[in-house]
Amino acid sequence: IEQLAQAEALSKQVITRVSAVLRPFQYLCTSLIVEGKHQAVLINEHGLMATQPQLHFCQRYQWTSLGNELNVISLPLEQGCIKVAMLTADDVNIPELVSLVALKGIHLLLVPFDIQNPNEVEHSLLSRAAEHRICIIAASHEKSFTQAFSDKNNKTKVRKFTGLIANL
Repeated sequence: IEQLAQAEALSKQVITRVSAVLRPFQYLCTSLIVEGKHQAVLINEHGLMATQPQLHFCQRYQWTSLGNELNVISLPLEQGCIKVAMLTADDVNIPELVSLVALKGIHLLLVPFDIQNPNEVEHSLLSRAAEHRICIIAASHEKSFTQAFSDKNNKTKVRKFTGLIANL
């Protein structure tokens, strides 16, 4: 409980500091602790613009209470608005949930998450974007994965991942 309160206090500081440097039509999507829950958040120059609670159980965030609704956000841009949705934790790894997002008619899916393996970026997110004809922006803190390559020298290579932009 004490750690959760500290994480939420830090999250409030992040929102305050980030919103202070954003200009109109600039946004930051990340995941923070808001109202005691792990949530994807969208921050603008005025502060917290939108939230999306984690929707499905995830081993890393098993302490959080889950949301039960997918929020669609009308995001103002300089030349109009687009409809966006956010998914966090492992919610993007649930194909049915991405299908639900696509059925809501969104233009862009924002995904602040913690990459667990390279397949999540290289295959899962790209195939979901193509299958549902939606753009996806996914971001994570940098992760390095060692992959073995079957060449004549049997080399291993470290690849770094931070996310992707799938623009259809």
